[in-house]
Amino acid sequence: MKKQERPVNKPEGMLWDIMTDAGWHVTKRGWPDFLCYKDGRLVCIEVKPKRGHRLKSEQLTIMLFLKDAGIECYRWTPGGFEPVNKVMDSVDDNPKTAHPTQQQLRIQRGSAVNRIKRQQGGIKKKLDIAL
Repeated sequence: MKKQERPVNKPEGMLWDIMTDAGWHVTKRGWPDFLCYKDGRLVCIEVKPKRGHRLKSEQLTIMLFLKDAGIECYRWTPGGFEPVNKVMDSVDDNPKTAHPTQQQLRIQRGSAVNRIKRQQGGIKKKLDIAL
């Protein structure tokens, strides 16, 4: 994931400082386009114009984190829905170079999953303490 910059908005910047000083990873990037809910069910959906358009690394990180937290995550194109685990076969940080090698994909996915697991463990501890 790309290094995040401190927000210019003063209250957001203050919160940014508090959270990063406490060891949190803070981002405003990569969130799904839609958060849908109905009858106690929560679904996150990232919309792409064509099936060949893949998730960017920030989107992959967030979607995997949400999925690991038990939230259903999908990529949608006019061709239909794909569960996040099928979409994870490729990541696109640059639409002009959308097809990394299989080894690059395994490394990217492994890094993202490990990063999420580390972050999730820290977040759970801090949330338990904060709440």
